[in-house]
Amino acid sequence: MEVANAVAKLLQGAQTLFANKGIEADILEREGIPSFAICDVADEINADLIVMGCQGLGLTMEGTSESVTNRVINLSPCPVLIIP
Repeated sequence: MEVANAVAKLLQGAQTLFANKGIEADILEREGIPSFAICDVADEINADLIVMGCQGLGLTMEGTSESVTNRVINLSPCPVLIIP
């Protein structure tokens, strides 16, 4: 239960941060394999673009198949913008 509360608080903080900058943001919370959840939500909401961060480690040859970022790039129903 503590983890769920921490996640909810983090998401609410992000939404408030965006709102303070004049950006409307909805909170969509999902459980499951991150890459599949991200792509499923993008498909559900007909997203035009997925923007996500990356540490860069998964985009090397050694980490390619295990990277959430790489999986999203390969599975996404829309373009993906990666911010290192």
